[in-house]
Amino acid sequence: MRKEFLRSVAEQFYSLTGGDLRGYCFVFPNRRSSLFFRRYLGETVRQPVFSPAITNINDLFAGLSGLHSLDRITLLHRLYTVYREKVAGFDESFDDFIYRGEVILSDFDDIDKYMADAAGLFTNIRDLKEIENRYDYLTPAQREAIASFWKVVIPCREGRKEQLFLGMWDSMYDIYTGLRSLLESRGEAYEGMIYRSVAERLKEDDPDLLRVLGRYEQTVFVGLNAPNRCERTLFEMLQRMGRGDFYWDYYGEAVRDPANKSSLFMEDNVSRYPSLHPLQEDGGLCGEPPRIEAVSIPSAVGQTKYVHDILQRIVSEEGSSDLFSTAVLLPDEQLLFPLLNSLPEEVSPVNVTMGYPLAHSNVSSFVTAVASLQDRLRLRDGKVCFYWRDVLALLAHPYIGGSQTLQDRAKELRDNIIKSNTIYPEAGFLSEGQPLLGLIFQDAAKADTSASEAVSEYLRSILDTVAEGADRIDKEFLMGYSRSLNLLHSLGIDMRKDTYFRLLRRLEASVSIPFSGEPLDGLQIMGPLEIRALDFENLIILSVNEGTFPSRNTAASMIPYNLRRGFGLPTYEFQDSISAYHFYRSICRARRVWLLTDSRGDGLRSGEESRYIKQLEYHYGLPVERRTVSFTITGNSLPQVAPVPKTPEHLETLRGMTYSNSSLQTWMGCSMRFYYQYILGLKEEEDLSEGVDNAAFGTLYHYVMRRLYEPFIGRPVDRDTLKKMAADTGHMAALVDEGFHEELGLKEINGRNRIAGALVAKLASRTLEVDAGRAEGDEINSIVALEENYTASFRTPGGHNLRLRGIFDRVDRVGGRLRLVDYKTGGEHFTCRDIGELFQSDTHAGGSHFFQLLLYLLILSGRKEEPKVDDVENVLLEIYYTRNLYTGGQSWRTPLRSEYDEFTEALGFLLDSILDPDEPFRACEDGAACEYCPFTALCNR
Repeated sequence: MRKEFLRSVAEQFYSLTGGDLRGYCFVFPNRRSSLFFRRYLGETVRQPVFSPAITNINDLFAGLSGLHSLDRITLLHRLYTVYREKVAGFDESFDDFIYRGEVILSDFDDIDKYMADAAGLFTNIRDLKEIENRYDYLTPAQREAIASFWKVVIPCREGRKEQLFLGMWDSMYDIYTGLRSLLESRGEAYEGMIYRSVAERLKEDDPDLLRVLGRYEQTVFVGLNAPNRCERTLFEMLQRMGRGDFYWDYYGEAVRDPANKSSLFMEDNVSRYPSLHPLQEDGGLCGEPPRIEAVSIPSAVGQTKYVHDILQRIVSEEGSSDLFSTAVLLPDEQLLFPLLNSLPEEVSPVNVTMGYPLAHSNVSSFVTAVASLQDRLRLRDGKVCFYWRDVLALLAHPYIGGSQTLQDRAKELRDNIIKSNTIYPEAGFLSEGQPLLGLIFQDAAKADTSASEAVSEYLRSILDTVAEGADRIDKEFLMGYSRSLNLLHSLGIDMRKDTYFRLLRRLEASVSIPFSGEPLDGLQIMGPLEIRALDFENLIILSVNEGTFPSRNTAASMIPYNLRRGFGLPTYEFQDSISAYHFYRSICRARRVWLLTDSRGDGLRSGEESRYIKQLEYHYGLPVERRTVSFTITGNSLPQVAPVPKTPEHLETLRGMTYSNSSLQTWMGCSMRFYYQYILGLKEEEDLSEGVDNAAFGTLYHYVMRRLYEPFIGRPVDRDTLKKMAADTGHMAALVDEGFHEELGLKEINGRNRIAGALVAKLASRTLEVDAGRAEGDEINSIVALEENYTASFRTPGGHNLRLRGIFDRVDRVGGRLRLVDYKTGGEHFTCRDIGELFQSDTHAGGSHFFQLLLYLLILSGRKEEPKVDDVENVLLEIYYTRNLYTGGQSWRTPLRSEYDEFTEALGFLLDSILDPDEPFRACEDGAACEYCPFTALCNR
């Protein structure tokens, strides 16, 4: 028969009392274990009985003390108030103090729970710090030797910092007593203070407290392991009163092994606080050692996916989706949501009782985005404006997707901002039409209200509105954040808007949102502390890695290790023992155990499995089945993409297209990309251009060059005029600014844009100088066309009549010849050993600029009006590479008639292949075209 530890206790006391448990009070490590005990007791009784009192150790002490336990935020502020009074020269802000305050509160809590002599402890610490600070005359080697011997850190003198350092330790006892006095006067306390107040009253035989303890015939402590000094004081008082009973869960060879750290407290607990009615030794849930599997998975989230498979197997074997006898243990709380998202649909219900850090939640990322929005708010012409990146981040947040209308409005705003290239959109424009957007896109500060009051109200109204459409889990986080807001508001601290948001971020880092429920049905998901005193047939533990379980992190403390040990305060050995106890006790009665490890080794993670797995295998000789989950890595091989056959609709589209250099180059590089872009009409997702990227730089340069040469269309170009224009920096700068506004849509020009604009102006001036310096007889006679779009008809060998198109940067006449000029601000692609290379998929890119100019020559060759081509061998094709303007490196060619004819013929065959119904759209074979392709996701490349 199944024999969980708590069930054994329930059956024992039901048998002893015949069901009359009214005079008993059962005390457990936590709420979850008390609820399980209530269930087991209910399954044991055979007739209606009165329930005994059932509580947990923390609630018992809180009830005995009569003090109100404060939340962490309020405690930190109380400590901050006392700290400022006691430490001379202290001028830190509250948000800067929070981390130090957390450490101090943790130390005070330990001091009180273990009833250490605070005056003696802090006197020793002060003396130790003075010793550390006196050895500034030592050499580094001497300092290191002394520090190693005494286990202390020896800093150097730093004037005022030295005085503040020693001043803090001089005042630490005053801070401790001052905080306790302040809290006591208000009927408040932290947990350790509650424990100590009860213990000290017991030492004084407080009659009121003894009267309360005497209400129960027996107070039974069940499933505890590492009692602190205050708890021991309570145990001993109840023993003297003859009203205390104790049941320790030390079942299993590993838990009782003196060589195992899990047994550190066992002998002392059992000998000092024995059970009045010892439990019979049971054989666990199944009477034999558990079947253990150690599974190595090279992924944190991958572990949660493997849990899905385990749970499906358990459901299949047990024939039920109610997995009350199965628990999933999460030492790494960040895996909670990946786990919840990985559970099989058939597993229901699910009970979660653990905390999840508020800082990792959606509400935290949302408030962080709101804080950034407010931080970069600007007033322009009296109107509130917000930075576009902050606006788009908020519009893309999951909380804005609460309704379809809100999603549609967010998309409309995003598209509008990007299309108009608006760097600072106005609040009035953003807030139209949707109440939530109206609440977000406004200045949180109010003229007639304090900043902290205004920001608090601003955030509260937003979070309340978001909560209306949130799911159950998000509502928990939103309520938790609202509680933090209310607590911060209740402190009454006035501060600037940015300080308020910064303080919120500090506070959320220390807050966990507890997921609590009545864990009496379904799969159990919990952290290592929640499994105390509980037993399950099937136990799945994730992240069983060194540094995670057991944890490598020790609690931060301002009390040195040697003093902690000397004054009986918990040390890292204490934490190691507790962690080992939780692990070995949790598996000892299980039937099957899965230990999942993350085998990756990166950053601070070594990928090493926990020492517990090795101890089970080598020290206790248990058979551990090892499995390794691997993922197939394809290396550099490209996935195969199925060709797309051409349909009649595709062919109709192809026959109606006007072909440009870009479309032809796309076809030769990858006809699948051609299909996505020109047949399906897919476009690369637009993004707002705040600065001048490569494409914008080229656009700006082209604009300035067009504006410079416009006055010369149809007129002679004078060298001296070009030189004067090149030297006129004021006019050049004005054209650049004009290009920013008219061509790029940038309303503000600052920072890097100014630098880019200056570079464009310099290159444009240099271009004019190059043109002015052309050799005698080869000077520019006139400008024929600038940025003109010309088209031409073309008949292919296959009989297709198609249209060709090109945008000509400049057409002019030099030395009596027609010249086609194209500006390039990027790399050089003018190489061509023979025309055939321009049409081959693996070599076409190297000569793509020569291909472009030959195509332009073809377009002009059939024209009857200017610009027209009389003789292809009397046309100059020239590329202005801006990177070569200062080295005299223009690239030019005068094509031979044979080259032109070969190009024309090859182009016809290329266009016929595009219209060939038997030639499907294919992905490129070598992946070269995939590097900058916006459609790689569609090909799964």
